[in-house]
Amino acid sequence: MADEQQSTDRLHLGAVVRPMRQGRQGLLWDPVSQMPPAAREMLRERIIPVATAAFDGTTADFWAQHWSDEQLDRLDVLHVAVDETGTPVGWVSGRRADWGGRRVLYAASAGVAPDIQGGGVSAALWRRVVERELRRAPLQPLFVVLRTGNPLVHDAWVAAAGDPRAVHPRPDTAVPARIQAIARDAAAYLGQAAELDPRRLHITDAYGSTPGGLWRHRPRSRDEQTNAWFDTTLRPTDAFLVVARFHPLTQLWRSRANRRRTKR
Repeated sequence: MADEQQSTDRLHLGAVVRPMRQGRQGLLWDPVSQMPPAAREMLRERIIPVATAAFDGTTADFWAQHWSDEQLDRLDVLHVAVDETGTPVGWVSGRRADWGGRRVLYAASAGVAPDIQGGGVSAALWRRVVERELRRAPLQPLFVVLRTGNPLVHDAWVAAAGDPRAVHPRPDTAVPARIQAIARDAAAYLGQAAELDPRRLHITDAYGSTPGGLWRHRPRSRDEQTNAWFDTTLRPTDAFLVVARFHPLTQLWRSRANRRRTKR
């Protein structure tokens, strides 16, 4: 028992800790450079099994590289949910950028343990990260960019933005030039500029290191039209670069109103 408590404390090193629902805690490192070696080692030990379960087309070696110090050092923010035992059950990570002349948060990675997927863990983690970014420059729009082949994730960001028109790509909708410019810079950062079709925000072989894709079966959205669009447009290794626009004052007002309704 003493060893378990010591391990949990090591994972908390350098993090700002806040309570979450159902007895969980959110551990936030911002900047990730404040995350000491002991916490990084403990994170790798505990989160890799969760990540391979959440993305069942991947391997432990894939995630060992993903959580390496080299990759962690590319991040600005990491927010991890842990349960009562200190075991990670979900995470989100991001990097700040200026792409296409716009203020950007690149949503680098996110995942949730399979047995609690759909329970709001990822949304709660992202909500805190995005609201912090909005408050950094409340008069300047924020563009969240992510690479995904998951229709559920696409629809979750549409819901978060509060307006389908604030999210690209969308079926049968032209991608504006300013969004294409953001996507070009994002693809260059990912080393996939040549694979990007900016008119569709489509990256061919985005997950080439996992020949069968990230999942054995693509996750499903509740919206069958979104599912059909992803299934007919993306191969298992392809992805969209999703760009979601947030206006800080509007979004922060919506978040505050939602919290008030929840408390009633």
